[in-house]
Formats: sequence, C-alpha cells, structure tokens
Amino acid sequence: MPEFLLYGLAKDATERWQEDLLATGLPTREAAEPIKTRAAADGFHSFRVAEFKGGQPDFAAAVLRR
Repeated sequence: MPEFLLYGLAKDATERWQEDLLATGLPTREAAEPIKTRAAADGFHSFRVAEFKGGQPDFAAAVLRR
C-alpha cells in the first residue's frame, strides 16, 4: 500500500531543492490538507505531495531523465 509524503518551501525559499519534508506516512493525498493549512500559517508555500510505493530508488533513471 502506498504512503504519501508532503513537501513544502519555507518562507524565503524559492527553489525546489530547498524543499522541506513536512510529513510522511500519510494514508491519502487528502490527509495532507490540514498539514498544509498549519504549515502555510508558519510561512511555508508551494506544497507538493509525493506518492511512495516502496522499493529502492533508481538514481540512474532520475539522472538520465530528460
């Protein structure tokens, strides 16, 4: 069963590589909504929800992706 991760940029951050991991183990994408609301009140913005299905990362595919 997949789990969802929530990322967001802090107040002064503007680049995706500056994202902070705000939550893990979320059962659904909708479970991220109340966390987004609280994080936005603390200055976070540009949220992203990612799905994690387990397994090992394929770094070569990530680097070679065009």
